[in-house]
Amino acid sequence: MAKRKAPFEPVYGRYTPMPHDVLDSIAFLGCSVRAKSIIFELLRQHTGRNNGHLQLSLKYLKKRGWKSADQIQKAKTELINRGLIIKTKLGGLSIGPDWYALTWLDITDFIGLDIRPKEYHRGGWQLMDKLPPPKRVPHSAIRNNTIPQEGMDLLPSVPPAGSLKGVLNQSATPHGGNNECCQFPGLKKPLRIVGKSRKGVPNVEKMH
Repeated sequence: MAKRKAPFEPVYGRYTPMPHDVLDSIAFLGCSVRAKSIIFELLRQHTGRNNGHLQLSLKYLKKRGWKSADQIQKAKTELINRGLIIKTKLGGLSIGPDWYALTWLDITDFIGLDIRPKEYHRGGWQLMDKLPPPKRVPHSAIRNNTIPQEGMDLLPSVPPAGSLKGVLNQSATPHGGNNECCQFPGLKKPLRIVGKSRKGVPNVEKMH
């Protein structure tokens, strides 16, 4: 008896699909929590026909519970750098907010956008998966290696400015010639006692 296939679990209401390839990609897995949360704010706006016309303005996101403009900007920059979204229109004070597109979906309406159909390439998030993984060196090898990680630093035996010369431009020979002996200052000659005076006081005579 053939096994009965389990029915698909249906989704009720409007929704926007997010492929498992995107969820499992390096671009998405490496995102911060704030960046992943911003993606769901874009998914909520998608109607199936307005990709490229999605906004992330502070006025809109405040109604969704976001409070920090700095965190919103960091999340947008991160998603753009990872190829998960692209900016399709530059906004301003009199023309409204910036518009964005989710890069795993097509853009069917280019009216009002700053990009043309030929300029949009779906799947920008896949570019990070094609990058070669960085080479990792074990910590033990780095710790025990006597050569710096950047390679051997070959220091020249001669300084860059040339051979160093003496700082004092003086000859090692005194100006008056070679001094074979040095004359010390005169010392006081010792005194010699030659006898006693009548009063018992020693007579002192200088030695010559």
